[in-house]
Amino acid sequence: MLSPKAAALFNFALLASAAPGKRQSTGTGSCTDLHIFLARGWNEGYPGRQQLVIDATCNGLSSCDYEDILFDASNPSGYPAAVEEGRVSGVAQVKAYSEKCPSSKVVLSGYSEGANVVGDILADSGLAATATPGSQVCAALLFGDPTHIANQSYNVEAGSSFSGQMARSSSSLSNLNNFSGVLRSWCNGEDIVCAYGEGRTMGEDAHTNYFQLYTNDAAAYIKEKCVPSGTTPPTATTTSSLPAPTSTGSFCVSGKVKTGLSENYTGLCEFSCSNGYCPDEVCECSAYGEQTTSPGGDGRDGCPATGLDESYKGLCSFSCSHGYCPTATLGCGTRCRDVMLCRIDRATGTSDDSAALRQIGLAAAKRREVMMTVPSARGARDSICKDHGPAAKAWVFIEWTTG
Repeated sequence: MLSPKAAALFNFALLASAAPGKRQSTGTGSCTDLHIFLARGWNEGYPGRQQLVIDATCNGLSSCDYEDILFDASNPSGYPAAVEEGRVSGVAQVKAYSEKCPSSKVVLSGYSEGANVVGDILADSGLAATATPGSQVCAALLFGDPTHIANQSYNVEAGSSFSGQMARSSSSLSNLNNFSGVLRSWCNGEDIVCAYGEGRTMGEDAHTNYFQLYTNDAAAYIKEKCVPSGTTPPTATTTSSLPAPTSTGSFCVSGKVKTGLSENYTGLCEFSCSNGYCPDEVCECSAYGEQTTSPGGDGRDGCPATGLDESYKGLCSFSCSHGYCPTATLGCGTRCRDVMLCRIDRATGTSDDSAALRQIGLAAAKRREVMMTVPSARGARDSICKDHGPAAKAWVFIEWTTG
């Protein structure tokens, strides 16, 4: 059971996972060699930030698709209800797919609240690692998991030696560890959702930058666990007159913007595709090869420039986080704006305050939250929040918006 202080921190940290998304994906409808189930974060749209992992994994594979686990990620009944809904739906979806496609390999991937969902599917649903459908799970990925347990063999990154704010029971952990051979759990050292401790504070972007930092690692892990050695990428199967990509491996190592699309994509596609991320909506891979080390970067996010649509989001996010962030005229914004949450302490709450709080799962709190769009500079955020009263301060990033 979380203390009131921990619960508040937890809810605000989870709110940071909100990101715009698409309609729920139910897969291609056919059996594929590799089928990925995604569980999104609290308040995220489908598929959320994990779209980067899907693109990097399926790019270069001839038979790969994904399916969103169906649940209300911002369930008005609260976080536990959302997780349980996700667990029940996830188990049903995995079983249904397994019955339809017994020869397919299955991946489970979850971020934030979704990591809790994936963990519960494996640990608290009676699945066995040695019998279908559990035996079809070739990889399970957790990012920023609230139920993270310290010092497990599958933990990676600086938060490995910490436990999360909602750590699992010993029996649940024992069940989860039956899948330890296919598990990997990423936890940033300053992400107090998965690396909690009294007095520890949330690092800026620590709960939201997993896919800017680790997308290639995640895709490589999935392919290592799930794709047979020597598998060749697809040959051209469309009516295009372009030659089939050259092939010496399963990762994209060169690409370009799709014919007919804006030249704004040119540099972004060339950079991203050469580093393994080549989203097929706007780019096309021209050569496959073995994975190489991605260029360094500061892990910052990127956003589409003013007037450009969301098709730029993944490209800008990946490229900027890896050191290439072109000017606004070439695709990415240089002055991204954040939707921010200002907290204002109050002695009492009004009905309007309570309605706003219910949306983020803090109905009983005696606080007022103010949503606003502000410049991304920290000083400007603090100044604007303080305009609402001397006790106000900025709490979390929520999502990038065009600006």
